[in-house]
Amino acid sequence: MPSIKSLDVDGNVIYVTSFSKTISPGLRTGVCAANEKIIRKLTICKQAVDVHTGLLSQAIVNEFISAGMFQPQVDKLIPLYRAKKTIMKNAIDKYMPDSFISTDPDGGLFIWGEFTDGRDVAACFADAVAKTKVAYVAGDSFFADGSGRDTLRLNFSMPALEQIPVGVKALGEVIKEA
Repeated sequence: MPSIKSLDVDGNVIYVTSFSKTISPGLRTGVCAANEKIIRKLTICKQAVDVHTGLLSQAIVNEFISAGMFQPQVDKLIPLYRAKKTIMKNAIDKYMPDSFISTDPDGGLFIWGEFTDGRDVAACFADAVAKTKVAYVAGDSFFADGSGRDTLRLNFSMPALEQIPVGVKALGEVIKEA
């Protein structure tokens, strides 16, 4: 899918991404593309928080990209992530409550879901993780006004293919009980 930034003709979109799901899961190095004035402000904010990103991880990313290894890596990951997404989507359809509707994304690493019955998945997060060892991001994290407590985001990039239906089933059972 083309990024929204690729469609930005006025310089109003800030694009932020990381290399943790493409080069290496533990590699916490990212990139931000934005208007120069915005980048200057973001740089000041980042320096106030942690001075700078580690030079070793930046050198690894630079070498990986400079050696022409990035695009072949992405091309290798796309079918794997597509398979994981399909398995998760099928498991959601099978194991989550009927009141749960979810996206079927054409790209990315997440499935977004919403409970049409108003179920508060933010409130049952700690209990769900403790019982299932399956984590999700409660949707209220994505709403500036604190709403979205009936939504969640599921990531399919980390678990092995065979773990996905097991995890979704366990999560669905705990959420149905809540």
